[in-house]
Amino acid sequence: MAVSFVPASDHDPHVEARRAQRPLVLAIDIGSTSVRTCVFDARGRALHGCAAERRHDFATDSHGASVIDADLVVDGCAAAIGETLLALGRTAVDAVAADSFASSFICVDAAGDALTPCLTYADSRSWAQLDELRARVDEDEIHQLTGARLHTSYHAPKFAWLREESPGLLDKTAAVESIGTYVVRRLTGRRIESISSAAWSGLLDRRGAGYCDAVLGLVDARPDWFAPLADPTQRVAAAPGSAASRWPQAASAQWFAPVPDGLASNWGVGAIGPSALALSAATSGAMRVLVPSSDGPIPRGLWSYRVSHGDALVGGALNDVGRVLTWWGALAVPLDTEDRRRVWSAPPVDGAPVFLPFLTGERSTGWAGRARAGLSSVTAATGPREAWRAVGEGLALSYLRIHRQLVEAGARPDIVLASGGVVRHYPEILPLVADCLGVDLAPVVGERITMRGAALMAVRALLGGEADYRVPVGEAVRTRGELRGAYDSRLEAFEEAYRAAIGALPGS
Repeated sequence: MAVSFVPASDHDPHVEARRAQRPLVLAIDIGSTSVRTCVFDARGRALHGCAAERRHDFATDSHGASVIDADLVVDGCAAAIGETLLALGRTAVDAVAADSFASSFICVDAAGDALTPCLTYADSRSWAQLDELRARVDEDEIHQLTGARLHTSYHAPKFAWLREESPGLLDKTAAVESIGTYVVRRLTGRRIESISSAAWSGLLDRRGAGYCDAVLGLVDARPDWFAPLADPTQRVAAAPGSAASRWPQAASAQWFAPVPDGLASNWGVGAIGPSALALSAATSGAMRVLVPSSDGPIPRGLWSYRVSHGDALVGGALNDVGRVLTWWGALAVPLDTEDRRRVWSAPPVDGAPVFLPFLTGERSTGWAGRARAGLSSVTAATGPREAWRAVGEGLALSYLRIHRQLVEAGARPDIVLASGGVVRHYPEILPLVADCLGVDLAPVVGERITMRGAALMAVRALLGGEADYRVPVGEAVRTRGELRGAYDSRLEAFEEAYRAAIGALPGS
């Protein structure tokens, strides 16, 4: 499937239904803050007026909970799909593709009903069980087996936590599903789990794309709890009488196995090979590169998810990016866009405040699920601008930590593609990120990028790769190479603050 990068001014991301090129794909994006739906054509263009959204929020608390009612998500998906198809009129869609936030966990009973809320990637209540598991095994060995470290965002500690917190619950459990699998099953009557979703659970053996016996045995997880694994090209038809079969425009559509949003995002920005690195900055964030699958060694701070029988996605993730900026904007003295631009484009200063952006714990690169946000090196001279600077710099340095390990793993991309809500709503932070990384950034223009990626994966499968799409990019954000050494110094200060904070955690 060919990708071309074009100036945003030369590309219309929308098309009228009568001019759309088949196949038409209804895409569903189950995100951290909403469910969104949209119909795309074979070139990745959104059909005018054929989109909908339903807002939702994770329920959180000070103990580390981060959950959402799975059936609330199903209802939101059904409502958004119905609205979108109503806008489409009598035109039928050829396929339905879904993506969702990754590392989600739902226990389901024999009747197919949820026994637990959906535990999200940000739920860190299993930290004590995580410590116990780490003491029992060689974590580096588990990392190389599964591509994922032991961490509260993955399934193994959650199984151990549920056994202690809810005795008997797992005895009633007939299945464990991701939110994407749960939604698709409730809507279509078909149970299908993609290899990529399984990889994001931390339970998949990355060498053979089957479940890892060593990790399942560690937490007494039954193999029959999990749905059969599907390659991204695999699809099913909705069962007769299911909710999906009753939408006339989708009655004959093929449904694809849901994929994690990270994989769909790479497709949406055109980073579908080793020469392109995707930098996402939304509620959470990540840096990822799609490469041929390999059982070679992985740097400690990264993950490597087997996403198909032939490919792997290598990278690192940040729990909190847009979440940090939204939180800080509500809490702090506000700065307007131009003030933030001046603050974030200024050179770094030794001795300035340091911010650790871990509102809901850390994934890459230190995997400290109990980590929390903190502002250090604050003095009487610290004012709103210095604090805003520290927050932006803390996010940029977190991306730098991932980038350095990607380079260590051999990544040498020709282009770094930046996308997500932060890129759209806080573009003034991009020069800070570019300077910190020491690389130029190409901002991908437009909305619904993750959904678009899920739709394009379906198009590729339907057309056998005989398709091409254009990715609109804005003006390149150039790095200022003369600041490289100064950001190395700021990274040292960040790591010092990080070690002090992590060392102060109970059990550290």
